[in-house]
Amino acid sequence: MNNIISKFLNLINNPKFALIIILLFILIFFLSEGFTGGFDPAFYTFGPTQDTNGNYISFMGIQVKKWKHVIIIYLITFISVLLSIYYNNVLDIKVGAYVFNHAVKHIPFNKVWSYVVLLLDPLIQIILFIIRFYATATLQIQYIIPQILATYIGEVPFILNWLVGKTFI
Repeated sequence: MNNIISKFLNLINNPKFALIIILLFILIFFLSEGFTGGFDPAFYTFGPTQDTNGNYISFMGIQVKKWKHVIIIYLITFISVLLSIYYNNVLDIKVGAYVFNHAVKHIPFNKVWSYVVLLLDPLIQIILFIIRFYATATLQIQYIIPQILATYIGEVPFILNWLVGKTFI
């Protein structure tokens, strides 16, 4: 019995298994939404979009009535996600590795700078989250795609940098 539990725990803690489970869930979710008509037709539209009542969608209280507005939202969303990823990666690697590691006693940064960065961090995180939330809350793929692109463009250089020099089985 102990061997079965051990094998089960090893299985659910395997990154390959976790990836397969997540991908299956995403596939099932999108298939079920597609078959049941769960996505609003506006989800797939691009450009200024009106809801079923004829009202233009809004982004942070701004009515998105022109392509100019749509493009500005694309840029705001893309840049905010890209900056968020950049900021989080740099802060985690450069500051978090020292400050939040109990084994590290000496922090190689100025004390005032460290306090300023760490105390401003929650405010910065909230502002970037709000922008991303509003883009996602429009429930349109056109505002989600810039987030996906920015995430990959922002994450890939850091991931490749972490993998350089590593050996694999």
